[in-house]
Amino acid sequence: MPKKDFIILILVIIFAATIRYTYFLYKPEVGVSADTYGYYKLGDEIMAQGKYGKIINDDRTPLYPLILGLSAVETGGSGAQIMSLGFLHSMRPVILFQYLAGLLSIVILFVILRRLLKVNIFITGLFTAFCAGNIMLFAWENLLLTETWAFLFLVFSLYLLLSLLHKWQLSTLFILFLTFCAGFLLKPVFIFLPFATLPILVFHFRNKMVYFSSLIFLILFTTLPVSYTSYNLKTYDYGGISHVSDINLLGKILQFDLPVTSGKSSDYFYKTVTDWHTHNGTSMPYRFLEHYDPNIYISGKWKLNSLPSFNMTVITHNLPLYFVDSFKQIPQALTDASDIIKPDVTSENQLSVFFSNLFMTYKDTQYVFLIIFLAYPLTFFLYLSKPNKKNTSLMLLGTLCAYQIILSVFFSYGEFGRLISVAQPILYCFSFYWLWKLTIGAVFTLLRKTSR
Repeated sequence: MPKKDFIILILVIIFAATIRYTYFLYKPEVGVSADTYGYYKLGDEIMAQGKYGKIINDDRTPLYPLILGLSAVETGGSGAQIMSLGFLHSMRPVILFQYLAGLLSIVILFVILRRLLKVNIFITGLFTAFCAGNIMLFAWENLLLTETWAFLFLVFSLYLLLSLLHKWQLSTLFILFLTFCAGFLLKPVFIFLPFATLPILVFHFRNKMVYFSSLIFLILFTTLPVSYTSYNLKTYDYGGISHVSDINLLGKILQFDLPVTSGKSSDYFYKTVTDWHTHNGTSMPYRFLEHYDPNIYISGKWKLNSLPSFNMTVITHNLPLYFVDSFKQIPQALTDASDIIKPDVTSENQLSVFFSNLFMTYKDTQYVFLIIFLAYPLTFFLYLSKPNKKNTSLMLLGTLCAYQIILSVFFSYGEFGRLISVAQPILYCFSFYWLWKLTIGAVFTLLRKTSR
């Protein structure tokens, strides 16, 4: 790495570490959310109680629960009640590693821009500093949730994909395979990412070696979710990956008030959802489930086992309505900011004012993401007409953005700000490029042509 690049990277790291340390002074406590309870409970069952058979389970994919469970075992806090002193002590190392994962993600982003995308060093420094100071990203590092690791997964996946674009190597492809497997075990929403990105590289190279190695890659990767589902079917009589994903889809059905007459074969959900619609119940699926059976997650799981088929039947029979209503949510999703990380301004804590203003600044900046409605179709057209390295790089960037947006909006009933936040640096990179290209860049191009 050139000396100038190294110095600027060090300055960015110092800035990123400083703002994270300042945020820690503002929020020194271990942050938890509703999902933390599920992650910790499963991790505790896997590690502290020795139920290693639950690594594959019908509740959640196991990677993040394992991280929490390992931390609890190593610090002697196994079995501690959530929010107890033992729990808070045992989760401190996780928060520390999440801060470090956030810093590592910024370093990888710097390398992507400078080495793989050949961006000017000063623009690279400014952009990575902008991302390093993004409270929509670093605030998650203080919470026991998967968002920090999802950001690291996405930016490292982008690094590997762009590395393959520059030089197709089987060793890099193997690392990408392991990364995608880890991504699936972290969040099942990443299950389709290999199928969305690898064909972009295949179309660029158009040679047999790339084609066959990619095909083998996708076949081998498919065995992971298929095996996971098969185990759940055999062990829990559940033909799915995660009940949480099913419940999120149920939330879409409740949110859009979709007709459920096609789902009569799933007797329990047909009757309860029909009754729920009659009483104008909330679209929050967890409240719906607990209203009709408070013990559904414990003794009523046989009911949840029929939810995937109910969701599939209802959504496929109302596909146009489901698609249109979901698509209309995208602008809201792109500009949404999670209340979970929104700072509370208090007179006792002056840092709260700073972080509240920072939050609102980055929230307003998110409106630039709306350019993706124009930018991604343009990128797709340029890529199809001329799949060179530049257009293929843009296509990979845009596809990662579009993937996270579509999967978040079409497969979840809310919390869009949280779900999309993990892709924000890639979204900013893609959006700022096209904003420049379509405005100032277009003016410069026009001036050059007229001066000839």
